[in-house]
Amino acid sequence: MDQNTRKHQDWFDNNDEDIQKLLDEKREAFISLQQDNTSASKKAPYNSIKGEEQTKFREMQDSWLNRTSPLLSADGSTLLSDKNAILKRWAEHCNNVLNRPSSINVKAIDSMLQAAINTSMVEPPKEPEVKEAIKLSSIGKAPGSDSIPAEICRAGQPVLLQELTKLFQTM
Repeated sequence: MDQNTRKHQDWFDNNDEDIQKLLDEKREAFISLQQDNTSASKKAPYNSIKGEEQTKFREMQDSWLNRTSPLLSADGSTLLSDKNAILKRWAEHCNNVLNRPSSINVKAIDSMLQAAINTSMVEPPKEPEVKEAIKLSSIGKAPGSDSIPAEICRAGQPVLLQELTKLFQTM
């Protein structure tokens, strides 16, 4: 087998050349825009190319999905080839797999030693605790799921500290 050929092909493997052309076109428009980023005549084509690129990528992916991923219906009698039917069947499958009755033995759980409840977290956090948490947050790291970099929290003190404390106390 050729070193560049993978055993399990993805939609983009069959479209490398087309994808590269689209990316090159977008890159050229982006470079042009960066040279004069206030120019509306350069911003409009770049935004248009981005939209067209996304549409073409989605079409390539849908085309590949339709060619390569037929799926049997739940009862195994019908071959599904329509994208929406396939997605609906996958959702049904995941729902069946993930929503099963529990097999946990409740009596065994009840007989286990239980750890003491940590009552130190009963009280809402005070401003010094929030300040300490902000101080301990890592600078220069990627932001978490809230998308707020630690640098913003540190730079926004004391006003942001007060607002965050109120927010945490409400939660």
